[in-house]
Amino acid sequence: MTQTTPKPYWDRLDHLRGVAAFMVFAWHFTHARGVVPAVEPSLLSIFEEGHTGVSLFMVLSGYLFAKIVGERRIDIVRFVQARAMRLGPMLAVGLAFAYAAHPARWSEIPLGLVWPVWDNGCWSVAVELQFYLLLPALLFAFRRAPAAALGIVVLAAAARWALFEGGADLQFFAYYSLLGRIDQFVLGIFAWKLLQGRPVPLPVFALGFGGFLVALHGFNLAGGHVGTAASPLWIWWPTVEALGFALLIAWYDGGRWSLPRPFAFIGKVSFSMYILHFVVVTHLADLALRLLPEPGFYGMFLASIAAFALMLPVAWLGWRLVETPAMRLRRPYLLAAEPAPVGEPVKQAA
Repeated sequence: MTQTTPKPYWDRLDHLRGVAAFMVFAWHFTHARGVVPAVEPSLLSIFEEGHTGVSLFMVLSGYLFAKIVGERRIDIVRFVQARAMRLGPMLAVGLAFAYAAHPARWSEIPLGLVWPVWDNGCWSVAVELQFYLLLPALLFAFRRAPAAALGIVVLAAAARWALFEGGADLQFFAYYSLLGRIDQFVLGIFAWKLLQGRPVPLPVFALGFGGFLVALHGFNLAGGHVGTAASPLWIWWPTVEALGFALLIAWYDGGRWSLPRPFAFIGKVSFSMYILHFVVVTHLADLALRLLPEPGFYGMFLASIAAFALMLPVAWLGWRLVETPAMRLRRPYLLAAEPAPVGEPVKQAA
């Protein structure tokens, strides 16, 4: 029987979506015209390399759907329909902005579902859709053998190593394809399965996430996304991001400390923000570069906060007029959990 209970809403996860949206916005804003990142030791590396916000989004997807589904099963047809209704309308807007003026490239639009060629950040939506097709099988495997997560991560890293040894563009596959992103979805699922909302001790979080920030700063000093294109570190870098953000999500979801409530609003409109900011972020950055007396990373970063705030009403309009109408048409896709085998105790819900 299909579950008809409305999907619960977890505002804390929207807080983190809002953070991820700002990270990506700040990355594109500060690097719009080749502004040189800061090289002094600073925790701002998480914004200097704000493209890592895409990784946070993807770990969140794995964590969130593991939390939503729990021990229940998925009606795969309805699930794919629901996700298409959730992402499709705004994705169509993003593709229209990217390709309307370039009819010679329209052949890329169907290709983009399986190969990362879409512009305006739409490639990441295609990777999400590919993950959704795998999600029922992943959750089934996790129920049978939780160690499947480790196996998938090891296989993905081995495949990336083989690509590097074969002379392929490793960064392209690690950053833009499911081969690099699968670690992030899988470890997001694993984080929920392991802890199920239980609090992460603060020392564990501080040590683990602090270590990730140090690694991210080292990545930045090594050249970051631009300067490490030919480096073998992309064999394991997606996994490092996945571990760092999975720990952050689990700690924040199970903890008491909370960001201010407006972050939930930012998270709610984050998909529209992500798609629409590509249209204007370069123009906003150009304005900041003209107004700042000595533009550099730190000045541009502060300007990006103001520019992000200016974009929020636009993102809200996108959410209200484009995303929301289709979401009302979604049908429930969760089925009752499989009955436990005879003689096996029934698992209690967390």
